Amino acid sequence: MFTRILIPTDGFGLEDHAIIYAAQVFPDAEFHVISVVDTKVHGIQYTTMLQDIMDESAGNALSHAEELFSEHGVKVKVKQVLYGIPSKVINNYANENEATFIIVRSYCQHGLHSPVLGSTIENLLKRTKVPVMVLSVAVDGVKPSRVLLASDGTHLSKNAENFALQFCQSLGATLVCLFVANPKKRGHVEFGKKVMINLGWKAKQLGVTVEEKLSTGDLDTSVIEASQNAQVVIMGAGRKNFLKRVVIGHMARCTCATSEKPVILVRGSGI
Repeated sequence: MFTRILIPTDGFGLEDHAIIYAAQVFPDAEFHVISVVDTKVHGIQYTTMLQDIMDESAGNALSHAEELFSEHGVKVKVKQVLYGIPSKVINNYANENEATFIIVRSYCQHGLHSPVLGSTIENLLKRTKVPVMVLSVAVDGVKPSRVLLASDGTHLSKNAENFALQFCQSLGATLVCLFVANPKKRGHVEFGKKVMINLGWKAKQLGVTVEEKLSTGDLDTSVIEASQNAQVVIMGAGRKNFLKRVVIGHMARCTCATSEKPVILVRGSGI
């Protein structure tokens, strides 16, 4: 399933963890590494000298990434310097080259209301329908044996559910499905049980082992606690606000900011 993985890099070395993790966990994948020269840098006069400096920096970033992959016995299929708005260029490249998913390193900062993942990642998540793996800290490159799926059972989670099943089938991993029910919401616990039954049926068709976790605790706490016994977290991300614009959910932000495990965010259907 994971035949083509895209990794954007800016050369500051902060992507090293993501590159090393990818090389260790998905050594047989076809890796595409790109570095995007931002041609819309605000407040800076775009001169020929600046262009040369940015081109050189992007080239060095690609060489550094290739060296890291090589140190782990993995060859880079494509390395390329591209130009434009980073989030747009990354999304277009992923679509045009049919990337299975994108791996990025987040630089989480805490805002007034919820964590900020960094402008490029924020905008990428709003644009792309390609699953995005976000790493916020260095993670041991161990092949996942347990994968946590945080589902709310709505259409916003369906694509994440399907991706999680395929992910686990490909790696031979157990899927831990977490549904956090609101006991004050009439019928919500029963709805959660139906979600588990439906997911269990789909998992059986694919030969994937499922562990069910139906919780009635705090949503944020339940997800973080459940992730302690998993190597990867998968969840839906993105919804449309009243202006029909795609926004990243608070739960997705908080999980990326606080989880010590890689988090794969998958755009919901119809968004």
